[in-house]
Amino acid sequence: MSVWRPAGFSIAAALRAKRGQPPAQDDAALPLLADRLRAALASVAPAASFRQELGRELAAVARERRAPRVVLQRPRNYRRGILIGAAAVSSAVSVAGLVALIWHHRAQQMSPAHRESMARAA
Repeated sequence: MSVWRPAGFSIAAALRAKRGQPPAQDDAALPLLADRLRAALASVAPAASFRQELGRELAAVARERRAPRVVLQRPRNYRRGILIGAAAVSSAVSVAGLVALIWHHRAQQMSPAHRESMARAA
């Protein structure tokens, strides 16, 4: 059990009460110790200037919190979207060019008889 002995008095009653042990004979000294501590520790009040400054600061913080906030944002960077769009258009043009090249090449490879039969069908 830990016992604190300031000025010759032991403070163990709280520890014993938690553990369910019966109070010891030195527990009668606790009220005397409490009176001595009250006499040794003086009550402290803040200075009037401190209280006034604190009041001003708290009022300023409250005003700041109530004030509407302006949020500045950077303008959106559309460059990435433009690059992606240009790449998509470029890819589509390339695919269309390949399709046209293959179509033209097949048209050149066709026999003249097949060309005539297709022309009559159209």
